[in-house]
Amino acid sequence: APPGLPRAEPCRWMELATSAVFDFLDAFNLGRDLELPARVVVYRDSGGKIFVPLGPDDKPEAILHEDFKRQDFAPTFRGDPIFRTLSGDTVVYDGRFGHVVWPIFSDAASQSPAESGWGIRITCVEEAMLAGVTRSALPD
Repeated sequence: APPGLPRAEPCRWMELATSAVFDFLDAFNLGRDLELPARVVVYRDSGGKIFVPLGPDDKPEAILHEDFKRQDFAPTFRGDPIFRTLSGDTVVYDGRFGHVVWPIFSDAASQSPAESGWGIRITCVEEAMLAGVTRSALPD
């Protein structure tokens, strides 16, 4: 997608997440028991970033690999292609954040401000158990 033009899928994810939060708050404020699943999958920002390869002039020398585009929230394993350099070489994930990671906002990597470093944010997947969480068990 051109810079600044949102894709439909992430917009839908945001709409569903926002709706779920408001449904939760509504039930909580009305004193109803919360209808929560027993467990949820959480993508936690690891604080890590896979940086786009830069040239001597600090400008990007690679693009997202064609097999990597639009892989937000999908597992990326050590050895999977991430970038294709301008000379045609493939840059793979080197495993520095673990054998498997879950990148987010990969299509926005080229739009990140240069001062924060062009790159792809990395998340870790965790499971949170919600069994037994009811309105009466939560603090007021």
